[in-house]
Amino acid sequence: FWLKRQHPPQQTRAKLFHAPDIRCPAKCSQRLCEMAVEQQQMGDGKETWLDKGLEAFVYRPHTCLLIGVVVQLALAVASFNSGSISIDDRTGVWDVHYAELTMWRKSLVALQTNFVDPLSNSNSQAHEDDEDEGKSVFSVFYKADNVFTPAGLQEMCRLEKAIIKAANSSSPTEVISLLGMFYDCQVFPCPDMDCAELPQSDVDSVVKQLHDEMRAQGSSFPYARMLGRGFNETGISNAAYFSIKYPEVFVDDVLDTVKDCFDPALDYGFRHSPWTGDAEDRHLQLGPLRVRFYHPDLWEDITNAVNMDTSLSMVAVLAVGLLMWMHTRSCFVSCMGMFQIVLSLPISAFFYRRVFMVDYFSTLHVMILFVILGIGADDVYVLLDSWRHVNAETCMEVQGRLPEKDLLRNLKVAYKRAASAVFNTSLTTSVAFMACSVSKLMPMRTMGWYAAMCIIMNYLCMLLFLPSVLVIFHTRLENKRNFCPSWALRPLGVVSPQAGEALQGLAESRTGHNLTWAERVMIKGYLPLMKRTSGSVPVFSLVMVLATTAVLVQGAYFTSLLTPPTKPEEWLPQRHMANGFIEFTTSTFSSPAHSDMFVLDFFWGVKDLDMTEFNDYFPDDYKPVVNLDDSFDLSTQEAQDALVKFCQALPTIACKEDACKNSGSGKLMYATADKPYDCFMEEFHAWLNGSSATGADFEPKLLEFRKLGQAQCSSPVVQCNREERIGFKDGALRFGVVSLRTSMPDQTAFQAGMPVRNLIIAWTDKQRELMPASLKSLKFSALLLTSYDNGEELLSGFFQGCIIAL
Repeated sequence: FWLKRQHPPQQTRAKLFHAPDIRCPAKCSQRLCEMAVEQQQMGDGKETWLDKGLEAFVYRPHTCLLIGVVVQLALAVASFNSGSISIDDRTGVWDVHYAELTMWRKSLVALQTNFVDPLSNSNSQAHEDDEDEGKSVFSVFYKADNVFTPAGLQEMCRLEKAIIKAANSSSPTEVISLLGMFYDCQVFPCPDMDCAELPQSDVDSVVKQLHDEMRAQGSSFPYARMLGRGFNETGISNAAYFSIKYPEVFVDDVLDTVKDCFDPALDYGFRHSPWTGDAEDRHLQLGPLRVRFYHPDLWEDITNAVNMDTSLSMVAVLAVGLLMWMHTRSCFVSCMGMFQIVLSLPISAFFYRRVFMVDYFSTLHVMILFVILGIGADDVYVLLDSWRHVNAETCMEVQGRLPEKDLLRNLKVAYKRAASAVFNTSLTTSVAFMACSVSKLMPMRTMGWYAAMCIIMNYLCMLLFLPSVLVIFHTRLENKRNFCPSWALRPLGVVSPQAGEALQGLAESRTGHNLTWAERVMIKGYLPLMKRTSGSVPVFSLVMVLATTAVLVQGAYFTSLLTPPTKPEEWLPQRHMANGFIEFTTSTFSSPAHSDMFVLDFFWGVKDLDMTEFNDYFPDDYKPVVNLDDSFDLSTQEAQDALVKFCQALPTIACKEDACKNSGSGKLMYATADKPYDCFMEEFHAWLNGSSATGADFEPKLLEFRKLGQAQCSSPVVQCNREERIGFKDGALRFGVVSLRTSMPDQTAFQAGMPVRNLIIAWTDKQRELMPASLKSLKFSALLLTSYDNGEELLSGFFQGCIIAL
């Protein structure tokens, strides 16, 4: 009667409580009235779509369960069959493609690759590059106090012969080895060579020959880069290497051939790669030598490690399932809950890739599994606990399953409670992941979208699938043994309309034997402890507040000390041979000191990069379309003088940052007595004996100069390639490049290198203002500086995402 009148909740409660025909005890009557009010608020007595859906769960639970299982399985199978969860292994996806420096870099690379003048005959290097395309190099590095000993050379010979034998099927095109000099072979290995141990005198003779030629020719000696750094001074080499080039490299074939040369044999194992050395130096022992391998395919161990770690995620699934079983005290509920949680991932992937057409899925997306395991388990707990609390608040005269009418009423109340609570948490978490949309990194952005979709899908599965599970659990399995219980219906209970000793309310249910382990800890342990006082002071509560405050302060302090990495990250296990490879080669083998420093290219002639056809999901398929600057012109005396003045200003760029290893000169340029930059205009004027060519004579003269190649290069520290630095197309000059050898190592980490990058940006902007109108397109490019776009975006995206999520 009162519900039909639609009284406010408090008024309704009061009138029902004092109605003369209600004879239940206070706590039970009040709770029945509150539940009646909740039902009134849900539907005003009218049958809604929610009522019809819940009636289906109550009256046909097995049918609803079967439909839910079939639909989820069908969507999951469709996801697998359509390749929705196949891992995409694409390169370039982590680049910030729309960042300014990245676009400049793409523009310059595209120009130097594609703008080849058909009138030029000096394209031999490009032809060689075409021949080398698709080839790979497998290298072996040796290290010892002295690698050139009879025993050491014998071990080198055996290992290199085995590698070449494994490569015979792949037709190796080039072998680089010092052993040909020791074993008197023009082409190593010699036919029928048995790798005998050489006499010491023969070894000393060859070493002396190498030493004499090294001292005479310096860094131009062909074998200089294959010898240890101190060989020129001491005549003793502590390092050497061997390499072989293939059209195709089958690293597994090489591994099968050489693995038995080592003890223990090299082989893959659980969380172990054969390309792993000793903890000391990432090398392996081979007789008197220390050996290290390198090939680009070694980096595939990252993928192998990720795949193996992903397979271990099943341990997390089993652990969450076990904890859910302990909490729900039902094998059936925990299995159905895990079924729903796990299948929500491929189902979400199906809608993510086939409906919303987001064509990228990586191992980063797979990691969302761990997030969904926690969120999904919590959703199950909320619905199940709401159901249990509502049932506990129902006065029962005879224990057993609820009559269908009361079952529907309780399910409706529990469903509304859980749906509201889980909706709020799911919404906030989804919005937090959607904050990844601000990221310029495509994998981060799409990972956020997929995570948000998984959370929403898990919420929908909870609403549409779990109610039938709860009904079956209540009517058939509750209060039975957890594993393999009888499937028979439980006895029908009776809801009591009046008080009695059999009545059981919420307060009684919290002290009974049916408490879960979590409830026991909270009710019988934690809460009583927090209520204890010493006088009027809640001691334990105060200690808890102080402890959590201390943790907060400590966390805030250490967070303020966090900085980006100061050295390159190691993505593989510490002992893996691919880690620290560049540092190893540069510190061990003879090479010019300047080769460790990056080259900075300044260029003119580019307006912008047309990204219209660019596809974020397939960045490598994009063929850069460069919009050239039509105003670029070097045929005037003013433009040529401005370019020469720019080149002369390069050695004056100041750099006092720690990343600039300039021996105290305070300059960005590499500290050398030689010319640290390559300026084609200066060389062009020198070729013209100090004069200049302008107007119609300029481009024919410059093209003639360009054909001379490296003959007119005056800088020994910057590689001179006139085709790449003077760009002609259809006989017209379209771009020009000036290069500077800097004093910053090309492996400088983000934190140390960013100040130098900002310095270069500011200096370039200032020089652009001084340029004439025909040279306003000044830009710069360096692979190292471009790579900082990624680190910068990760930092800014993190803070932007945090702000949006908050």
